[in-house]
Amino acid sequence: MRYGGRLLLLLLVLAGSLLPAAAEEAEDRALVTLLRQRALPLAREADLDPLLERARKTRLVLLGDASHGSYDFYRVRTHITQRLLREQGFSFVAIEGDWEGVAAVDRYVRNLPGAAGTATAALQGLGSWPGWVWNNREMERLVEWLRRFNLQRRPEKRIPIHGMDLLGFSASLDQLVDRPETAAAGNRLKECLSPYLDNPMHYPEALLQEADDCVEAVASLRDSLAGTGTGRSFGFEQRLRIVENAEAYYRAMATSAAGAWNLRVAHFADTLEFLLAHQGPESKGIVWAHNTHIGDARVTDMAARGTQSLGELLRQRFPPTTLLLVGSACYRGTVLSSRQWGAPVETFTMPPAVAGSFEELMHQTGLAVAYWLFEPDDREQGPLARPRGQRAVGVVYDPEADSRDNYLGTLLPARYDALIYVDTTTALEPLGGAD
Repeated sequence: MRYGGRLLLLLLVLAGSLLPAAAEEAEDRALVTLLRQRALPLAREADLDPLLERARKTRLVLLGDASHGSYDFYRVRTHITQRLLREQGFSFVAIEGDWEGVAAVDRYVRNLPGAAGTATAALQGLGSWPGWVWNNREMERLVEWLRRFNLQRRPEKRIPIHGMDLLGFSASLDQLVDRPETAAAGNRLKECLSPYLDNPMHYPEALLQEADDCVEAVASLRDSLAGTGTGRSFGFEQRLRIVENAEAYYRAMATSAAGAWNLRVAHFADTLEFLLAHQGPESKGIVWAHNTHIGDARVTDMAARGTQSLGELLRQRFPPTTLLLVGSACYRGTVLSSRQWGAPVETFTMPPAVAGSFEELMHQTGLAVAYWLFEPDDREQGPLARPRGQRAVGVVYDPEADSRDNYLGTLLPARYDALIYVDTTTALEPLGGAD
């Protein structure tokens, strides 16, 4: 009897320890079932119709990628972009690329003076590291298509493409130096920043060693225009903002990586608002950026780190019905990236997604390609309402550390309005000369 009592106690203890695991397995099975039931196919153009219907009343459609080096995400975004432009009258495309580099692409797609002769040549300005992100075959195909599309339209109706990043700010500073009204102040700022222009990361490093900052030189650049009566063009004003915000971004790197990230993200959001205002009250934009930018950071681990996202800022600035945030995910595949910042690009094999992540459970559905549209109720109840890991691969990637470094805790239906899933991805093909 004594031993029987001990055995019963042991069984009860074991049963108690197994309950959480059993409950977790049940939740996983319920989510796989729900995902299978609600999955939308993605094999034909017509399969995009439900997603395009969601976009009909929006002003901004944000199209994310789970990595900057996977062909599949670029191809799907191209199909969505083409249909939005053809069928819903969207006004511009904005990408997570530098303003001046993308300006060369814009000249090509709109057949403006000074345009390059081919899409490949137009994309060369985006070829510096990490050049594969935009200087690749899929972007080349999109750029050629956009040019053909535009040549069928009147010049004033042609669709522009713009960059919304600030990392390549030195090219914008050069443009300001070439303007008579900003030449003197621009040269003073360029002289202040000259030790850092080849590698802006040297600026925060120097500030940590108590070097002088360039805040006064930036203020003088803006002040030099006061009272001149100079009419500021769309491009001129944007270049001023790029230079101001880039100096603040790199200066912030000396004290807070999160603060610097947030300044860059705010620049993205401000640029999109600037583009919408420039295009007019009926304008609508398509945005290409990484998942970590287009999703809402408030429902991910990013919030605990103090970092914001473009999707978060836009949801704070625009009514929710005017935005469509579309994320992406994959289970495994190949991807272009670098082992460290500035290192050569390589083709990596991504390992299968970790157990319990959204990607691993999507893989359990048996679907090769699919997408989901989320409803507000999904955030509050049902299998989707539990946060799980979602993988994000950037321009720096170590596949051996994939499970440790590349997952963000995510409440999926609150982070995005829709999600595209590709079970096995293929690495992008970079153009010649892309770093």
